[in-house]
Amino acid sequence: MALASILAVSALIYLLGRSKAPKPGRSAEKLSAYACGERVRLGRLAIDVTLCNYLVYFTILDSAVLILAFASPEVVHAGFATLMTYIFTVLAAALLLSFGGE
Repeated sequence: MALASILAVSALIYLLGRSKAPKPGRSAEKLSAYACGERVRLGRLAIDVTLCNYLVYFTILDSAVLILAFASPEVVHAGFATLMTYIFTVLAAALLLSFGGE
């Protein structure tokens, strides 16, 4: 009940402030792109994805380390072969996806 009343009062304050606040004027100066004191030309953004493969490999191996870290000792010894099978299967799938079977 307290959470609902807090949310209701917060929403009421927000809506009241939004209705009473002065509306800013729209001008070309306000709508132009600006970064660190310089005018910015907006063009096509070139994204470099050369390190994306390393990110995928790190994520796969890091998830395996988390599985080993939080598993009980019995599961680690009994499931080591299963974990290695999982790692190699996911790495093979990532290699096939990234290189397209070349």
